[in-house]
Amino acid sequence: MQSQPLQPFQPLQPIQPLQPLQ
Repeated sequence: MQSQPLQPFQPLQPIQPLQPLQ
């Protein structure tokens, strides 16, 4: 049995730079 490869994480919003929580 070949397990299906994990799909890449697809965020609903466009990729944004990670900002520190203030």
